[in-house]
Formats: sequence, structure tokens, C-alpha cells
Amino acid sequence: MPDSSQSIPRRRFLGGVALTGAVLALPVGVVSAAAVPAVAAGAWDDHWLKQLKARHRVIFDCQTLSGDLVGYPGRYLDAMLDGYGAKPGDVQIVIGLSGKAWPAALDDQRWQKYSAAGRFAGNGSRPVDAAAIAAFQKRGATFLVCDDALLQASQDLAAAGGAGEAATIHTDLRAGLLPAIVAVPAMSAAIALAQQHHCAYIAA
Repeated sequence: MPDSSQSIPRRRFLGGVALTGAVLALPVGVVSAAAVPAVAAGAWDDHWLKQLKARHRVIFDCQTLSGDLVGYPGRYLDAMLDGYGAKPGDVQIVIGLSGKAWPAALDDQRWQKYSAAGRFAGNGSRPVDAAAIAAFQKRGATFLVCDDALLQASQDLAAAGGAGEAATIHTDLRAGLLPAIVAVPAMSAAIALAQQHHCAYIAA
């Protein structure tokens, strides 16, 4: 357990956060608005939600650090375009990075800094590099990263020693996100909101 002096205060959503069970207990595509606590206006970038207007919309829930972070969604996009005749503008893909997948959102500098001790990458190699993510963004994909996962990682790294205090690490991780990757308060909330915007859900 991290020292209390290094702990990061949890964000307070209006109405409390008993999100995971309340949201995921509902059938896919049936998410009650009451199950999603409100977030202070302007506190988080929600442009990705406002842009969900294509005919085919899907959010991929990625919790494992592997090449399939882009491979699986890429196969979906290819199938929609080549197999089902959709036009590029007809398909919107959102990829949510949480659980153990959050390091994929880091730039090379932070990847090297925090994977040096094998904290999350084993041998330190990147299963998905920045170029692969940028290439998929050019195909229209939006990447989200769970800030709850970053908070937990910051505390874990601080408790392991050698990386500084949790609050400092969290600030550094947020500063080291790859271009156009959007941090969201919690991926469970982002998934619920995406479903309210008529996104299909795929566990990746």
C-alpha cells in the first residue's frame, strides 16, 4: 500500500461512483442515464462524444497490453469497408485503454522511463508503438485512456520506489500521453456514455 502522504485523492463525481457494477450489470446498449454520475462541465474533454454521428459506431474496451489494441479494431474496420461496403465516413471507432492497456497511450519518453524496471512491459518492448496508433488515428479511430488506471498506476509506481511521489508521477503520465489521446475520468463511465450515443460495445 502506498504511503498516505503519496496517495492521490479520488475525484468526486456528483452522486458518487458505484459505476462499474451499476453500468455493466445492464444489458449492452441499455444504459440508464441515472447510472452515470454527472461530471463538472468543462472538467474533461468530451469532444469525442459530440463527434459520434456516423452510421456505424463502436467502442472497443481494451484492458490488455498487446498488438490487438489496433489489430482487432483494424480487422473490424476492414470488414466493414471491404466486406459490408460501408464508406469510411460511415464508421467510427473508439478504443478505450484501461486495466493493463493504459501504457499504450504513453509517448516513447515515458514508456522508456516507466518500463525500465519492467513495471508494465516485461522486456520493455512496445507491442503497439506510437506510429501504429497514429496510423490508426488517421483512419478515424479515437483513443481514450482511463484516468483511474493512471491514478492506480501512479500509486503502484510510487509504492515500488524510485519513480517519485504518486501525484508527481500522475502529472507526468498525463503530460506524456500521445497526441490526440483523450483522458477520461473512468472507462466504465466513458463506455456508458458511448452507448448512450448509440455505440456498439466490443470487449477487446
